[in-house]
Amino acid sequence: METCVIALFLLAVFSTPLVSAQTPATGSSLEFLPTLPFAPGEELNFAVKYGMVRAGDAKLAVLPGKAPGNYRLLSTAKSSRFFDTFFPVDDRIISEWSTALGAPVEFEKRSREGKYKKDETLRFDHERGLALYGNGRREKMPPGSQDVLSAFYVVRAHKLVPGASFEIANHADGKNYQLVVKVHEREAVDVPAGHFSCVVVEPLLRTSGLFKQEGRLLIWVTDDARHMPVQMKSKIAVGSIVAELESFRMGQPPSSDDPGRETAMPTQGNAGGR
Repeated sequence: METCVIALFLLAVFSTPLVSAQTPATGSSLEFLPTLPFAPGEELNFAVKYGMVRAGDAKLAVLPGKAPGNYRLLSTAKSSRFFDTFFPVDDRIISEWSTALGAPVEFEKRSREGKYKKDETLRFDHERGLALYGNGRREKMPPGSQDVLSAFYVVRAHKLVPGASFEIANHADGKNYQLVVKVHEREAVDVPAGHFSCVVVEPLLRTSGLFKQEGRLLIWVTDDARHMPVQMKSKIAVGSIVAELESFRMGQPPSSDDPGRETAMPTQGNAGGR
């Protein structure tokens, strides 16, 4: 059973908070791209493999938000038919993200992993610095905090210069933490979706438990204006897991004549990490 859980780790890579290392980043660069690299209509489909075995599928999508100026970020992860017999996974995350704030306003997580089931809703009150949970729980948070899904998109919105690093304020599971992201070298990769010139980024994880020493998560994103993730690798105690982009569709930024839709990152002070 433990092996099944490990094999499905990357199925939930977008639904598990990446906890930063205990040492602060150096050479911090908080520069954002002039416009957001993602927009409604974008859909990225990944095959998740444990060794040579296909463990499941994951999808990232950007949809129009419920309110003008919002994007609806969606992540789904589902185990393959083979792994369903051992440890079925069917997870979904939705983040209602405000382009004006550069931060989420609502968060919804549905977890179905083996016998474990959990549903969670959360509202971000950035003006008061409060995270308001659907069960009545209230927690203080830094204004501009990201959730576990929106943080991934905010990473894409940064200028990713090799050798640089930056931090993003996060709130998840009632806790506040800084996600430290290091930008490594440029590298070309081949995945089922094609050949891509990329830059490698690394969200830093705690060096404890299963991920002690070997627990690195590396993400290859395209070295262009899209910063599209095409490959993810994690070396863990009992092997390696890889998620590869199989197919994609790029989104279209909202029309410039829609004043409620701003596609540039907000000015300093409104976004996580600023």
